[in-house]
Amino acid sequence: MLDFVQLPAREQEPLPWPCYDRWLSYDGEETLLFHRTDTGVVLRFVGLADFALNFETGHVTCTPEPDVPDEALADLQFNQVVPLIMGHQGELVLHASAVRIGDGVIAFLGATGRGKSTLAAAMARAGCPFLTDDGLILDQIGGRYVVRPRRPILRLRPDSEAAILDLPETDFPDCDQLKTRVNARASIPFCDEALPLTALYFLPEPHPRNEPEIVPLPPSGALPALMGHSFILDVEDRPRVRRHFENIADLARRADCYTLDYPRTYESLPSNVETIIGHAKAIQLSSEAKRREY
Repeated sequence: MLDFVQLPAREQEPLPWPCYDRWLSYDGEETLLFHRTDTGVVLRFVGLADFALNFETGHVTCTPEPDVPDEALADLQFNQVVPLIMGHQGELVLHASAVRIGDGVIAFLGATGRGKSTLAAAMARAGCPFLTDDGLILDQIGGRYVVRPRRPILRLRPDSEAAILDLPETDFPDCDQLKTRVNARASIPFCDEALPLTALYFLPEPHPRNEPEIVPLPPSGALPALMGHSFILDVEDRPRVRRHFENIADLARRADCYTLDYPRTYESLPSNVETIIGHAKAIQLSSEAKRREY
């Protein structure tokens, strides 16, 4: 892992290197720009900070915008920069939250704003400890994929936090930047144990509905969905992209994958959670029965 150094804050200015890739928000706004330098890559989180990765010296320097809180910078580093570096080094890392059910783990994958963190928090509140809020790390051990736990922190919008923790109601602006840290606690437990992957649930663009809908996703559909939720530092690095594609293709073949749509109201969260838990436990029972047959 590279060493991180934070530099004094300054306003972002145009960079001298061309942008070779970009990430967009749910609304189509540029959130992250990728610039290749002579010694590495600069990751520009628009309006927040520049992270310069120097592969020759093994250092990452962070230059924040003025008045950006240290907590926000730490979240960018942990949830975005580190997973990108890990992916560049050959690790399999996905944009996903994950919770424990029984002796396995289920993960939720989706674009920003689709409800990954809210689901993870609601399920933790229901007794399914969370392993990660973002940056799902998968290790292949003994022919199975195992989920590696990360840090005991969730990032929730204030309205989600209030609903899940039964806090007083108030008016909340509709702004993803207002996500706050929620530390693990007795009511929102954290799992610090690596456990096998049970299933992956992809959260599509939501549609109005009265009850959850879970639909199997075949490998042909899971493959592009997984690629869309991958941490890839350099999309023009063909050897690395090829190896990553092969790893993702193997995961798509081996993992139980589903699309998950559900009523997007806080009142429906308990029934949504109950349905998801029941579905995941059924997968585990089926897998256990198949293992006994062999």
